[in-house]
Amino acid sequence: MKQAANLLVLGDVMLDRYIVGTVSRISPEAPVPVVRVHREEISLGGAGNVALNAAKLEAKTTLFGPIGADDNGRALHNLVLEHGIEPHLFQAEIPTIAKIRVIGNHQQIVRYDYEEVKGSASWLSHLQALLSETTYQHVIISDYGKGLCSEALCQYLIQTVTAQGGMVIVDPKGINWAKYQGAFMITPNLKELSEVWGSPLPNEDDVAIAQAGAEIRQRFQVQHLLVTRSERGMSLISANEVIHFPTQAQSVYDVTGAGDTVIATLMVSLAMGYSLQDAIRRANFAAGIAVSKFGTYAITKDDLKPWDIENKPSEP
Repeated sequence: MKQAANLLVLGDVMLDRYIVGTVSRISPEAPVPVVRVHREEISLGGAGNVALNAAKLEAKTTLFGPIGADDNGRALHNLVLEHGIEPHLFQAEIPTIAKIRVIGNHQQIVRYDYEEVKGSASWLSHLQALLSETTYQHVIISDYGKGLCSEALCQYLIQTVTAQGGMVIVDPKGINWAKYQGAFMITPNLKELSEVWGSPLPNEDDVAIAQAGAEIRQRFQVQHLLVTRSERGMSLISANEVIHFPTQAQSVYDVTGAGDTVIATLMVSLAMGYSLQDAIRRANFAAGIAVSKFGTYAITKDDLKPWDIENKPSEP
């Protein structure tokens, strides 16, 4: 297998902050737990976590997205550099998206979100400048619905990369999938697929999911849909086949960031030369590890060694 190629992650970048402690009493001021703080941690969230997963798998990774001119933005930028990710983070007139989680006795007590959902047509010029300098064959759009991934910006990216022979994989948000038209793959979970379909799709009904997915795939002219289905694994819906991949999770502790792990591992594996089916199986294995960890966990090559050893291609 060749080394992973140059990879671009574009999307809503976030800072995850954890305040971790223990709870032994209820506040006398209100019926709420008192958390005695032991430590605080920060990590990359949103599209940043996708880029971190790719970088941990030793892909040369560039991260594109807006941040605010604030302390959270500076902390996020520093984290990106620390993890060896190439930053293409531009300052915007919005606060840096940040999620603060208070954890007591290994349970999340409350979450604070700092965000302002707002897009800007000027953000497209930043992307045009980046793509005029560098050609990317492997691109991930990590859309969290926070304003960056407009139809104009996504379509410019997809059309430019596709015309150059590259592939774009999208982790979608919302029901406006016209902005993802022409992508190589879209990776919705079942709830997201149901919302685009217009009615709930039962997780136990493989046929209904395959039929809905096939129609949606054709409607938006994408080559593949990869539907993540929790305990029922994943379903690949392509032009000529539907393949179901059973879950690889041994135990589920925290699903935070599992979708980021899937899309990053999938794209890195494709860039390394794995077939589509093997790349999905490898990503499925990675997801099983990620959900067994607390918080957003970035997968590593060592984590994937058991799968790689078991599925090592035979020598010619």
